[in-house]
This record gives sequence, structure tokens and C-alpha cells, in this order.
Amino acid sequence: EKKLLGVVWNTDTDRLSVAIDDEKFEKRAETPRHVVQQQAALFDPIGMIAPFILLGRRWTQSSMVDDWSWDKRLLAAVEEGFNKWTASIHLLRKLSIPRAWDSPETVGGAEQLHIFSDACLTGFGTVAYRRVVGASGAIRVVFLKGNSHVTPKNASRAGFHGSIPRLELSAAVKATEVLKAIQHSVQGRFVDIWMWSDSTCVLNQIRDHSRNYKTYVANRLSKIHKVTKDNQWRYCDSEKNPAD
Repeated sequence: EKKLLGVVWNTDTDRLSVAIDDEKFEKRAETPRHVVQQQAALFDPIGMIAPFILLGRRWTQSSMVDDWSWDKRLLAAVEEGFNKWTASIHLLRKLSIPRAWDSPETVGGAEQLHIFSDACLTGFGTVAYRRVVGASGAIRVVFLKGNSHVTPKNASRAGFHGSIPRLELSAAVKATEVLKAIQHSVQGRFVDIWMWSDSTCVLNQIRDHSRNYKTYVANRLSKIHKVTKDNQWRYCDSEKNPAD
């Protein structure tokens, strides 16, 4: 095995996984300081375990409520929940993704970039895949990048005011940021790009250029329009959305 920037490459299977240092999670977390230290110790630069990290970040948020301080004992429910989360980290070793983008049957095939986004009141995220179809009809889909973000506890100060459509729009903006990052890393090689959302509200906003939206929405639509075209956005049923 070889390790680089938090990623483990198994040269025998040619698969990638997340590097885990068990020593950093041996001590039971009892204060917000411990929670932050242990949650931050799980490094995942390409987002293979983004949904799992989102759970840890939610517990981090929960450790910092009311009259909290760095070394004050956690609430019993938070302490129990977070330590159950860290106790399951070892299971992540079972998760891996293929390193190679192509199989022998798909080399030189027609490739597509698919990026999905989704949101809920407690968080939002995106996930990107490369899909290629070889000359023989063979299909290969590989994970490229994922990310997740917790929503601020104070919805009114954050600007989304507890609105799912606004959070879905923020998730769509994150999807365009992922697109830019991927295209930059591969010198813009992707031409056939598919952006997916399960929010019809967001899709309608993206395609509606005649309406004057309020600042929050208008600013985010501007970012989306700068990077993507309207016809690249498509609807994905929630049950089939891998970013859900």
C-alpha cells in the first residue's frame, strides 16, 4: 500500500481508500475540544466518505450550543452519539473505489461527466462521476469527487431562512464549483456534461432568465450561469439521486 495526502492506494487491487489513524480515535471524546480534534483527524480530500463526515460535523455543531466552552463536558446525548460515530470509523476500511478511469474495453470511448447535488435542512452536498461507453458498448462508471456541508444552526443569519429551495440552490452552486475543479484538473477535457438536481424549483430558476430574483437567489444563479449552460441541467428523481 502507498499513502498520499490522506488517500491509500492498494497497488495489488488498484483501488483507493481513506487513510485512518486509529490512535487519534482511541480516547473517548468528552468535550467540544475533543470532538473538533477527532472529527478533523478524518481527512478525505476527494470526498469518498463525505456522507459519513457530514454526520461527524453535525455532532460537532451539536457540541457547541447554549453556554458551551471548549473544555466543558458534553451533553450526555452528544457525547454518546459522537463516540458511537468514532467507534464506527474502522468500518471505513471496507470502502474503496477503483483508481483507473477505464477498463480495457472502454479506453478511447465516449465519456460524460455527471454531477449530482442535493440538500436538506441539516446539510447539502454533491457527488461527481465519470461515465464512459466503449466501442463495444461496454460501460464504466467511476467516482470522481464528493463533498458535504452542514447548514448553519442559525438559519436567519445564514440567509437561507430555513428554505429547502434556497439550500438546493446552494447545493447547485457547489456542483458548479466541483465542475470547475474537475475541469481545471483535467485541462477541460469533459465536453458532455450533465448536471443533476431533484429540485424542480431550482431547475426552473436556472432556466428562467426573465425574472428579477432577490439578491440571495440572483447571486447564486449568476454563479451557476457563469459556469454551466441551461441545457446541461436535468431533473433526477430523489430516490435515484446519489447525492441524497
